Amino acid sequence: MNTLRMIAGGLIGLFFGTGAALAISPGLVGFWVRNDEIGGLILLIVIACGGVLGFFAPTIRRAFGRGIMFLGVCVVLLPVMSMLFSGWFPTEGADAAAMSSAYMVVGAGLAAVAVNGVATVIGLIFGTILMAAGVILCMGGRRDVGIAPATAAE
Repeated sequence: MNTLRMIAGGLIGLFFGTGAALAISPGLVGFWVRNDEIGGLILLIVIACGGVLGFFAPTIRRAFGRGIMFLGVCVVLLPVMSMLFSGWFPTEGADAAAMSSAYMVVGAGLAAVAVNGVATVIGLIFGTILMAAGVILCMGGRRDVGIAPATAAE
């Protein structure tokens, strides 16, 4: 039964590791464009980290908690990853002749600001929610606070 729980925890971790890899993928676009294999290797390492976190979790609930928390950390990193993407695209992705126009440069800058703003809002709000949910699931057990009733003698 313990082996089955470890396998299930590993699959849960792989699922959330894949989501975490998707969250950091905008920052790795520049690696793929240059035909480097390091971007794919980084994504495989992130997925494997999620699988290892889930595999060694003591319970299924904690495997879910660790996976959600790992996903939350990577979603919080989304603004940084979008900065890497939006900083790469105007310099490398667009045509050099098209970037000679001042309108194109200003438009690329405004688009980068918009992308970073949206990614920051999404990343910070959803990342914080996911991390809080992961911590709650990782804690495990009941957290009841018992308050004794007041007696008449007091």
